[in-house]
Amino acid sequence: MIVGDNMSFFIQYDTFLVTDGGFMLGPFNFWINNKAYPGERCNVTISSAIPILQGSLERLMEFKFSNKELKLEDIDFLEEKINEKNLMYFYVGELGDYGFGMMVNVVDDQITVYYKTEDFNYKSIKMDLSYFIGIISSLKC
Repeated sequence: MIVGDNMSFFIQYDTFLVTDGGFMLGPFNFWINNKAYPGERCNVTISSAIPILQGSLERLMEFKFSNKELKLEDIDFLEEKINEKNLMYFYVGELGDYGFGMMVNVVDDQITVYYKTEDFNYKSIKMDLSYFIGIISSLKC
């Protein structure tokens, strides 16, 4: 399944196995600027990954951002106390086991998603907040 219609940012996932306990397993990736994150070897429990991401979305909707634009090069991603007023850790569940991580900042109606790979190099992408909310909220398991 592909969720999102912007080729710069969408989610792709599929279920290839449903266990006897009803857990759905399969690949799950964020596609950002034509690259899959965490990548080709990522298989997770879809039936837990989606509720975790939607729980992070609920936290995002309640988070009190400082409404301050942040430059990627000015952020120390390891310093939580400095970041707690400007950034929210967007918990990604099992995707983190594959080295993927996300932090977000919201200014007005725009969200900047800061994402990392297993080598801890952060990159960022900015989009309409409503687009991001729509993608995460429309995930189904």
